[in-house]
Amino acid sequence: MDIKPPVRVPPHNLEAEACTLGAMVLDARQIVAVREIVQADDFYRPAHQTIFKAIVEIVEAKEPVDMVSLSAKLQAMSQLEAVGGVDYLNSAFQVPDACNATYYARQVRECSTRRSIILAGQDMASAAYRPDGRADTILQTAQRRLFILDSGLRDKGGISQTIGEAAHAVNLDLENRWRNGRQSERRFYTGYHLLDDAIHGLRSGHLITLAGTTSVGKSALALNIAENVAAAGGPVVYISAEMLPEELAQRALQTLAPIAGNRVADAYLEGDDWDRLTKTETALRAWPFYIVGRAASLGEIASITRSTALRFGRDVALVVVDHLQLMRWPRAGTTREQVNEFTKGLKMLAMELRCPILLLSQLNREPGKQGRPPSMHDLKESGNIENDSNEVLLLFKPEPVRVRERFDRHNVVEVWLRVAKCRDGVVTPWPDSKTGGGIMLDWMPAFTKFENWSN
Repeated sequence: MDIKPPVRVPPHNLEAEACTLGAMVLDARQIVAVREIVQADDFYRPAHQTIFKAIVEIVEAKEPVDMVSLSAKLQAMSQLEAVGGVDYLNSAFQVPDACNATYYARQVRECSTRRSIILAGQDMASAAYRPDGRADTILQTAQRRLFILDSGLRDKGGISQTIGEAAHAVNLDLENRWRNGRQSERRFYTGYHLLDDAIHGLRSGHLITLAGTTSVGKSALALNIAENVAAAGGPVVYISAEMLPEELAQRALQTLAPIAGNRVADAYLEGDDWDRLTKTETALRAWPFYIVGRAASLGEIASITRSTALRFGRDVALVVVDHLQLMRWPRAGTTREQVNEFTKGLKMLAMELRCPILLLSQLNREPGKQGRPPSMHDLKESGNIENDSNEVLLLFKPEPVRVRERFDRHNVVEVWLRVAKCRDGVVTPWPDSKTGGGIMLDWMPAFTKFENWSN
């Protein structure tokens, strides 16, 4: 005798759904809070989805929400009988306490999320069973689905919403930054005030290209920026095709301790060096900072960023890609076409993951040889690098090299930084001894550290 497996009903809570809708009708003040937790497709019963949509339309028309206006709206939508009629509305929406609306809404969202997890698992299993599927592609798709679920994003890209909802998010961010001294969970800063003033910090969805000739300090500046973000609590992903995680960690130790790099490399430590190194290591252990010491493809960068967000339980605040010319480009097409596809993919990824991506790129050697500051035309294999980037930063060490000695007898080198392109920000000139202006930084090679310029 064959025993049929039990029929498993997807998770749902019809009572919580009815209480959520009833609370919205009884107390209009609860509608905004409920809409921040659930949307129409979170409801299991189709009739409840229809009723929720009707309530939202009434609110957006700036009309009062009550049983009369709701019945009229559903009648106008030709859906009143389909949801059960006026009798169902009167009997189903008996709410114990409208003040508990958010509690009911969270129960609805909990069941909705569990249904989404089940559906995602079924889709992953089906994809894995198909003989023509690639394991890496299936894994990346699975990670993306889980990232979207964990982040509470509501569609494939996680960036679709009404302009009113987006304006509400902007206002919340402004309030947080006002209360917290500019920093917030939605926006972090480089730590270099003239640069932050020009580009308004590291903005979600932006692709920022930092370009310079070899050995001008691109990696050091990028690592310093990443350190400042991580120190402020922002999760960071640093992908380096030039340095292993241990090398990057050593740079961070000597920068933050601070101890001259040659002494760290040679283990020539004395006095309180060990104590400072130990305290710095303890601080670094608490940072949400993830390092990848190899070249990566677009798909791998996306996968690493999503898994890091899941690991730290919040959106990644900054992704550093060091550097463009050493990453794993798409194989098809010419070099220019490969670069164009890679940078376009990074820009799309920044928008999808709602985080800034700092891309390092080489410049042609000609500017240094000619002794002139570089321009965006000097970007190596430029293609559409400048077009895909929200901001382009150019780093330059002027000739002759301008060196001064610090109080501890370590040299400080003057380095120039220019914001050559900035959407919704300020384009800065190169510094000029006659007119002033521009952005100058203090570069301390002994500590691989950039600081705000001081005369």
